[in-house]
Formats: sequence, structure tokens, C-alpha cells
Amino acid sequence: HTALHIASKKGHSQVVKVLLDHDRASFINDTDSCKCTPLFIACEEGHAQVVKVLLEYDADVTVADQDGLNPLDIAVEEGHRNAALAIVNSDQWEFALRNYIYKTKRNGVRKWCPWIGRRKDSTESKTQIITPMRRIIMKLPDVARAVFDRCCVKKLSPDDPDFEITCNYEFLEDFDLHDDYPFSKWPPPSEYSSQNHCLYILANSPSSDLLKHPLASSLLDRKWSKYGRIVYYTNLIFYFIFVILLGSFALTVPSPNSTLCKL
Repeated sequence: HTALHIASKKGHSQVVKVLLDHDRASFINDTDSCKCTPLFIACEEGHAQVVKVLLEYDADVTVADQDGLNPLDIAVEEGHRNAALAIVNSDQWEFALRNYIYKTKRNGVRKWCPWIGRRKDSTESKTQIITPMRRIIMKLPDVARAVFDRCCVKKLSPDDPDFEITCNYEFLEDFDLHDDYPFSKWPPPSEYSSQNHCLYILANSPSSDLLKHPLASSLLDRKWSKYGRIVYYTNLIFYFIFVILLGSFALTVPSPNSTLCKL
């Protein structure tokens, strides 16, 4: 650890500022044996004021530790709301959100084994891709709202007839938009499950009320216009055809109590 690592860990924001004023370029992004920067350690400990000071001096939010977690990841993972908000409200918030790791989830299952005539306990593993946005949605609803707000740029006032909102869907759609955001280096869509989609996680999390946010609601409207209504109305047409055919069959077949059915 450098002196800056120790000061960041202890939460001494004034000491951090003195060290950075002396010579920030040479050690602000130094890593320890676990590849942790001073910013990462400050986020891990939840020292929001230290995080703000380090960000003011352009600490790199993209440097990840040996597990692939960046400072925003660890702040959310440890439940440090103010430290996470400090990054989300900074100029580097987009770079902090552009991170992902692969996580293997193992579930215990019981399967029927015919060759032994009984159920056998086994495990199934499923690899999921986790991003800072997914962590935030699951653990820190307030921070998720702050991210959503930053993804919406408002033009003019709501009372103005030319009022408009420009939405950035990158962090909700991420992997689906990897062709539109080549600089983000998101993995291809085939590598993740629909159940790991941000909107799916949002609908099943304490942050579900954020589905009413302009960012989420407008994305849902776009999905409905592009895919949803086609699938819905196609299924509806097949259902009506089935009901009509079933009704016609029921009306044309004689009742079992009818004399026409007796020999």
C-alpha cells in the first residue's frame, strides 16, 4: 500500500488532498497486490468524501480488481449508497457503468434416474453476466433512480410545447446495443439470458416502481412497438381462430342425448 491507499482506507480526505496536491500523476491510480486502487479502497470502505476528492483529481473509475470489479461495483456490493452516488454524479459515470463480469450460479436439483429407480441429487451451473447497472437495480434503488435521471436529457421546460426528453438506453439494453456502442465493448447478445435483462431484473426487484420512470417506460414502449404487439396480436388471432373452430364444432356435433345419436 502507498500512503494514498492508507489515507483512503482510513477516510482521511484532507490527507488524501494534500498527497494529491503534491504529486497526483504518479500514484493516484497505483494498485496494490489485489489490483485495488485508492479509489477502489475508498469505495469499499464507504468513504464518500474521499471518493469525491479522488474523482476531482481524475482518478480512473475503470480500473478493476483481480475479480473484475471496478470501484462502482464494490461500492454497490458493499451497500455504500453515498460512495456509489459520488461516482454516478461525477463526469465519469458512464465509464464506471461500462463493466461486466461472468458469474457462475450453481443450483441444487433432484433428477429422476431410471437406471437406479430413484431421484439423484445433482447441481446445475448457469453462467450470467453481471454489470454495475444490474447490481444497482437489485441493491440500491436510490442510486438506480439517479442513473436513470442521468440517462434522460431534458430540453426546455415541461410546459413548453417543444419540450422533449432524449433517452440513453445503453445501460438498460447494454448487450442488445453492442453494435451501436462499439466503444463500450459489450459482449454479444447470445452470451446472456433474457432473464438477466435489466428490465426483467427491475420488474422483480425492490426498484420495480422505476418502471414508471421515463427511461424505462419509453424503452418498454419501443419494445412493444417493435416486437410486443406483433407477438400479442398474432397470438390473439390464433386464439380467435381456435375459439371459432371450437364453437363451430360444438354447434354441429349432435348432443349425446339427441335421438340422432341412438341406434
